[in-house]
Amino acid sequence: MSHPMLASANHDETTEQLFVRDLQYWLYTEVEPHERQIAEELDPGLSHNARAEEVFDKLHKEPAFLGWSNMRRTTQELLWDSVWNCVDRQAGELDAKLPRRPRSAR
Repeated sequence: MSHPMLASANHDETTEQLFVRDLQYWLYTEVEPHERQIAEELDPGLSHNARAEEVFDKLHKEPAFLGWSNMRRTTQELLWDSVWNCVDRQAGELDAKLPRRPRSAR
């Protein structure tokens, strides 16, 4: 996608962003199904009044779930950081491209 106000990632930034994207894809396609299976095994069944809360509480005691959850958060933070670094590096150039309104229009 190209637009004059979009930051352009250099080779290293693009590589970092693609790595994080691929890591997230792996988490969603390879690890998440196992977490879903764990949740299903912990499900007390339809007759339980607080079914979702019960599964939630039990999942948060599972090391595999905690690791997966932490990896999801970490990969999202890595992606935000890599995009932020790209934009921050070009902030001056992007600000210079910003159309200035005449004083009378303010």
